[in-house]
Amino acid sequence: MLEFRQAQEVDCEVVADLMNAHNLSVDSKASRVDNDSALSFINGYFEPNAAMLLTQDGFSGLVAAVNLNPDSHRQRFQIELFCSPEFIQVEKILDWIIETVRSTNPTWEIWPGANAKDMRLIDAWTKLGLSITRRFSVMRLDLSGFETSEVRDDVSIAAIDTNNEPQLRSWHSLHQDAFANHFGFTPRPFDEWIQMVTRDPSFDPGGVLVASVQGEPVGFCHHTDEFSSDDRGFIIGLGVAQSAQGRGYGEALLKAGAAYAIARGYTSLELAVDSGNESGALDLYAKVGFEITAAWVHLSKPS
Repeated sequence: MLEFRQAQEVDCEVVADLMNAHNLSVDSKASRVDNDSALSFINGYFEPNAAMLLTQDGFSGLVAAVNLNPDSHRQRFQIELFCSPEFIQVEKILDWIIETVRSTNPTWEIWPGANAKDMRLIDAWTKLGLSITRRFSVMRLDLSGFETSEVRDDVSIAAIDTNNEPQLRSWHSLHQDAFANHFGFTPRPFDEWIQMVTRDPSFDPGGVLVASVQGEPVGFCHHTDEFSSDDRGFIIGLGVAQSAQGRGYGEALLKAGAAYAIARGYTSLELAVDSGNESGALDLYAKVGFEITAAWVHLSKPS
């Protein structure tokens, strides 16, 4: 019989171990998560929502950890599930998830994610009527031989002061504009958005770089410390204002982001990109030297 309890901050280490065991069992190249990443998972990504930890009689340690990640703005559950590789009754957990979300917000969309190689989990979701909606590539840049270059004369790139509200609001405006036409994007008001961004335990206050041309912000590169324990930087967001796209500002920001990661002492830099992105992002990242190391999928089932 499965037993459930809410995860707490003191569970970070055991949850991180479970997440790594799950990820590495399906993909040996998967990035290892640290305690900060586990804490982000425990607390929920969009709204405060404690993850649930599952145990079972006769099974040593955690069977699984799941966070439903409710997002009232999108009316969606963006579900993350990690299971012990030795636990084979994944369907029981999915049945509990479906029952829980339907009893909580029956009209909301179910949107679980999985490593593209995790056929055990993907097949289990598919049997419940879900299908793959989108694929995301994880790309990595080896910084050991990366040569930093001077920023273009016409572009100024600098870290913003994340204690300065006008600068934060300018970044928010850039973000909302740059991603307005991206798959699955939903605009958020400033107060909701900045709280979601800055409460992430891996948030790097010095890692938000903004590019300006003649004093006007045109793009941003947002780093986090999600994989700092592996000496790896992570760009969680890179965007250019729609009116400024196609002029090379994204490449300038990407190179500045690599230089920032090198200055932090990281040996590699990682990011994730929507494989269906029509902006040419995949080609840009490959041009700079990023290589695909893994892929993730999102599945969905409309209510």
